[in-house]
Amino acid sequence: MPLPRFADSTFDPRKIGNCQAWWDFSDTTRVTLDGSSLITTVSDKIGSNNITQTTASNRPAVGTINGLACGDWGTSSSSKSLLSTLTGYSEIAVVCAYDYGSTFLDFNAIFSNNASGVMGFPSGTKTTWLKLTDGGLASDISVNGGASTDATRLAALPTIQSPCVVQSWGFSASSALRIGMDRTYAGRAWLGRIGEVVVFSSTLTAAQRDWVRQGLRRKWRIAA
Repeated sequence: MPLPRFADSTFDPRKIGNCQAWWDFSDTTRVTLDGSSLITTVSDKIGSNNITQTTASNRPAVGTINGLACGDWGTSSSSKSLLSTLTGYSEIAVVCAYDYGSTFLDFNAIFSNNASGVMGFPSGTKTTWLKLTDGGLASDISVNGGASTDATRLAALPTIQSPCVVQSWGFSASSALRIGMDRTYAGRAWLGRIGEVVVFSSTLTAAQRDWVRQGLRRKWRIAA
């Protein structure tokens, strides 16, 4: 079955059949705030796999990416995260931007599972990013098109400081998914913003992966 054209409809990852969860911060009808305007819940646009944070001090704020609402983790190391009980995922696409500055801090995580592995920055080597730790989740990374089989991306800052689409696949994930933090380690939270997270139950084909990337770019006004 051919992939739908974006000229015919807005981006909807459910159209490729194996979408497991979809958290869209720009859809404000899906985002619940507390009395301090911090995010408590982003509801799943597919089913009941909501991402939540019950601890007030660990909730991200609301920000924007290219004029669309997003989650804002801030620029100081913290324990902010949103957690889902979702398991069995194989591929994830994330719209995000790194806001800390001219260096990377250790273990800033875009997401991780709750047991091992992280998708974020490594310890020590500040010229690379998305290097997965021992026992990490994925074997390949794609950032706005280019892929790296060793899960290392050089000259990261110019890319990650602008909004970008990050895709990772090859998971064997049996524990819950944590958005914006390395497992349960305090101080290893993402420094920046996250706009959308799409999770797939099986690995995509190259054509499907490109379709997702192009759809997210188009929606979030991200240049190729």
